[in-house]
Amino acid sequence: MAVRFMIAKITSAISIFFLMVVPVFAESTMKALATKDVLVVFENGREETAREVVDLFLLSVRELKEQWNWIPEKRPEILLTNDRQSFFRNMPNPRFIAYAVPNRNLIVIDTLSALKEPFTLGTTLKHELVHIMLHYRTGGNAPRWLDEGIAQWTTSGIAEIIKDPRLKVLERAALTGRFIRLRDLEQYFPADDTA
Repeated sequence: MAVRFMIAKITSAISIFFLMVVPVFAESTMKALATKDVLVVFENGREETAREVVDLFLLSVRELKEQWNWIPEKRPEILLTNDRQSFFRNMPNPRFIAYAVPNRNLIVIDTLSALKEPFTLGTTLKHELVHIMLHYRTGGNAPRWLDEGIAQWTTSGIAEIIKDPRLKVLERAALTGRFIRLRDLEQYFPADDTA
């Protein structure tokens, strides 16, 4: 009975991944680079970047093991895309260049943006990996502000995810007195920069 339940659960997870994520990025030819530690799915012509992501992933895992004594619970999947339109169907905020879907053990990276300065692919990957690892460590019960705070702190700031460093959101909030209460950040961050 337990084996059937586990097989059904695995089959459901795989079906959800292919129904929800793959069609969004299916407009281009996708390839995969699989190791025992990570699966990287990438678009044609990004083989070198995919190999770099594998190396950066292994480096991030070593660093997180030293810093937090954390290792991934299961092999993550990393989707590299060059298609900004497809990326924004799932992440409508143009300031973000990557996101994690921890309950699916998935990281999606907008490759074109992640390879530009001042972003570094390694920092972005490590940041998103922290979200996944923290999800498993807390059972997905960490408030959003804590989850993001730990990911930011672990990767030394927000430069890897915010595209426009001139926004000065905290400075603007201090000047206008429009701070956000932590309890309002339990699940989500506001989509509006002026919130």
